[in-house]
Amino acid sequence: MIRNHNKTTFFGYIHPMKQLSYSIIIALFLWLPIRISACYNEYYTLDKQGNSHHINQGEFRFHTNFDLSSVEDQLKALEKKLQMKPSLQLMSDYALNLVRAGKVKEALVLFEKLVAKYPNEYALQANLGTTYELTGENELALKHIKRGLELNPNSHQGSEWVHVKIPEAKIAMENNPKYLNNHTVLSLTSGKEQSEKTGKQLMIQLKERFPFCKGPDAVMADLFHDLGDCYSETKSYEYAKAFYQIALEYYGSKDAKVNQKIEEARILRTKYEDTPIVPEEKYTGVQYVNEKVKGVPYKELLSTYPAHTINWKGITTDTNVLLAYLGLDEPEPKEGPVLQTPKKNSQEDGSAKKTPPAKDNTIFYGFIFLTISMVILAVALFNRKRRK
Repeated sequence: MIRNHNKTTFFGYIHPMKQLSYSIIIALFLWLPIRISACYNEYYTLDKQGNSHHINQGEFRFHTNFDLSSVEDQLKALEKKLQMKPSLQLMSDYALNLVRAGKVKEALVLFEKLVAKYPNEYALQANLGTTYELTGENELALKHIKRGLELNPNSHQGSEWVHVKIPEAKIAMENNPKYLNNHTVLSLTSGKEQSEKTGKQLMIQLKERFPFCKGPDAVMADLFHDLGDCYSETKSYEYAKAFYQIALEYYGSKDAKVNQKIEEARILRTKYEDTPIVPEEKYTGVQYVNEKVKGVPYKELLSTYPAHTINWKGITTDTNVLLAYLGLDEPEPKEGPVLQTPKKNSQEDGSAKKTPPAKDNTIFYGFIFLTISMVILAVALFNRKRRK
């Protein structure tokens, strides 16, 4: 038999176009039922009024430390890039990872130099302010965090006002150690506590701060107390209880109201034990399994990366060497250009934007796929008939 491009099968000769169509249709009918039968678990909680709220359980996660293995890899990769094509963005990311790795003094030198040359870059101002705060220089921290907020009021989803309030409270505590006995860090009004926006912004800031702040910590305890109040009003008394417990157990809150609010949350759980959840329209259908959250152990919200000791061999911490990559030993201009900050992933900037749940369009795309396959088959059959 002379073999050519025509393929012979058990069924005889099948034109390549037709064979492709058959393959697509078979694959489609094997794949589509599996996708149709897939189920998605969606979770709901109740606020103190008994109203249902859809929640993403993954958003309630606080890391107690940094992933130092990842930090080590990022430092090595960033330095290679700095050697090949240095940029301000790369140096800023390098300094930020030095902070995460505990090299705060070295990072401070880098940020000071970067801000001196590029004073209109909000991310540098905010990072310098944070680094000053970590060294206990709260006045300087406040100055630069405020400047960052002025340059970009919408940074971190508009949550930087929380960042400003923290060094303000720390300065007040330096003058009056009992300041938090009669004040709170944020001084939230009842209106702000009832705003979902406040809770979201406070959550963003607390997630970023958590790995830096080990307990006991009076400021963090007060902030988690506020977060619990916000969630009780707008989202969930169950998660509010967990936040109160973090304030009490992890950060050592001395506020008697925290214990009282934990008990109130438990009472609400009993009160709404038989209250059904009301699923949102976009999460209704046979493919969704909607569940009511009952009980949230606060320890389940705390996540710890495996212990890792960074091997500093091959990682530069000498600030003179690092600054030389950018030539920052040259005379500084009076005012540098505004830097366009690149988009970063959640590990680089510490604040991943919360992605709304994607709609499941697999069935729709499946039928589109089937239609296209049928068109291909029809064309193949028509061409074969025309040749005959």
